[in-house]
Amino acid sequence: MIATSWSSMVDWGAERLLDLGFAKIRRPKTAVVIAAGRYAIFDVRRAHPRQLAEGPVDDLATERALRSGARRPIELRLDGQQAIERVIQLPKSGRAYAGSIVRHQIDRVTPWTAESSAYDHHPIAGAGDQVRLVAVGRAYLASVVEMIEMAGARVALVGISSDPIGAPSPIDLLQRRRAERQKKARRIAAAGFASLLTAAMVSVVGTSWQHWQALQTSERVAANLEMARSDLQAARTRSLNEATPHLIATKVSTKPMVVLLEELSAELPDETYLVAVSVEGNKVRMVGYSRNAPDLIQALEATAFLKGVAFASNVAHDATARRDRFEIAAEIEQGDTP
Repeated sequence: MIATSWSSMVDWGAERLLDLGFAKIRRPKTAVVIAAGRYAIFDVRRAHPRQLAEGPVDDLATERALRSGARRPIELRLDGQQAIERVIQLPKSGRAYAGSIVRHQIDRVTPWTAESSAYDHHPIAGAGDQVRLVAVGRAYLASVVEMIEMAGARVALVGISSDPIGAPSPIDLLQRRRAERQKKARRIAAAGFASLLTAAMVSVVGTSWQHWQALQTSERVAANLEMARSDLQAARTRSLNEATPHLIATKVSTKPMVVLLEELSAELPDETYLVAVSVEGNKVRMVGYSRNAPDLIQALEATAFLKGVAFASNVAHDATARRDRFEIAAEIEQGDTP
């Protein structure tokens, strides 16, 4: 239980660091750009990249400029004409599950499946919940990487030639950089949380020691603490007595389960069905299958009895049911108490 909570806390901290632009990975010093059947090699350590060599793609495996540093990392930019670019609109609150949503869109917006393509995505600045998807055939990517490795270099990052060479590639079709950044962000978050917990424990131990000394040296403090406990118990009793009518009113105003199920059934689109619904207080959680799960968020948000609709877990495609399996959480809008 403790290990799971710690892992969840570190994951949350890592995501916040990535959102703020921390845990960046240093860009390789050399970039190879492929376009129109030719390649060009650049030194990208300066603001204005300097071209080092060029030639036909078929000669890339014997390029001397790539042999100068044994197995040094390079940035590869594949021919943009060989890539598919699409803009995908995420559902409301879908940014946290963008990777899962994009994966399920690959075979719909590209000529490849997720297994036969190399792809990556990144948020579009100022476009809210839109992401840019870039994909190429995995066979094409493998053929170019093989030639570069035959020349003696190592591909660390793969983008496309249509992105400006003067800036680091916003995508990585190998998706290694994303994994490296997440790993680095987790290390930073874990170290930060560990420092905070250590400081908190030291503070608690120091405070407890001082308190124990005070109790040993003053009977008056003990008497005051006993009085405070009595007052606290009395306040707690009063609070419970005052809260009882409110709890009863809340219970009376809760929407009956059968009414909620009827309203959900009326609002769900065709070819969508629920397999489980649970209600706790004003929280409802729905599990089911749909032909297009991302559209459910907008449909349920438009109802008059739900708010705060969001995916509670990743959307997964069920090949047997030929539908997306979803889990959605929301809050029930309570009507006036009768």
